[in-house]
Amino acid sequence: MANKIQLRRDTTVNWTTADPTLSQGEIGLDLTTGNIKIGTGLDSWSQLDYVIPSIEGLASEVYVDAAIADLKDGAGSALDTLNELADALGNDANFSATVTTQLGLKANTADLSVVATSGEYNDLLNKPVLFDGAYNSLTGKPTLFNGDYNNLSNKPTLFDGDYDSLTHKPTLFSGDYDDLTSKPVLFSGQYDDLSGKPTLFSGDYDDLTDKPTLFTGDYDDLTNKPTLFNGQYSSLTGKPTLFTGDYDDLTNKPTLFDGQYTSLSGAPTLATVATSGAYADLSGVPRIPVYADDTARNTAIPTPAAGMMVLSNNVLQVYNGSSWVNV
Repeated sequence: MANKIQLRRDTTVNWTTADPTLSQGEIGLDLTTGNIKIGTGLDSWSQLDYVIPSIEGLASEVYVDAAIADLKDGAGSALDTLNELADALGNDANFSATVTTQLGLKANTADLSVVATSGEYNDLLNKPVLFDGAYNSLTGKPTLFNGDYNNLSNKPTLFDGDYDSLTHKPTLFSGDYDDLTSKPVLFSGQYDDLSGKPTLFSGDYDDLTDKPTLFTGDYDDLTNKPTLFNGQYSSLTGKPTLFTGDYDDLTNKPTLFDGQYTSLSGAPTLATVATSGAYADLSGVPRIPVYADDTARNTAIPTPAAGMMVLSNNVLQVYNGSSWVNV
């Protein structure tokens, strides 16, 4: 049969009315509050202080862990502690007012030109009319040779290869003997027997002398031809530097708030528990009594507090400040 330890107990009203004097080390339990007093053998109940407060309503480790988990609500590791949140807000207790002030310094959309928000070249004012790359859009351009010989000016009249087209041509012998004058002994009728005969034109252009060098019809063979625009915008001279459309390329742009708490000024200094979230970092926490066997008492509580109780070998003991005594 298990041993049963029964403490002296009563309601607050009865303890106050009777106001007994508990023996030294005797434990008295207030059933109304759940608090405990330990007798000294000298002081009455009303003169004694509660040494072990009621644990009713205190949170268990499971409850605290669950509450912390609910508080984090799945937040990422970068923002799951009060310290990380404080750093993100720049430790600024008036973060909302600071942000409101900073927002009040921003440029109003109505004050910006359209290009400030659109980034579109077409929204720029007073922009130049840009060359579209088409040759026909150039002004003051020369009339280019189209490669047709007929369109050349000052070209020579070419020999067409027809004897009748020759100028200063001799009157040729008809070949009729009757047309000869002062003819000697009759001509044999062979041209080759003629003497002093001219060298007749062969009718081949290549046999002409002093003929001009004719244009080949190739644009590359023209001399003194102009340097033509290649159609590349990069080849234009005196062209303006165009806006890239990138906000980073704007000049005189305002310094915008980066949304980082660390960028805020005047942030408060938080207590350690605000960043660690650990119960151990709380200050002013009540001492919770420890109940353990004799072995645990020697290892877990090497420096017990006065009034701490343990159950050692089925004997309830209390620490009186210097040693453990049976109660």
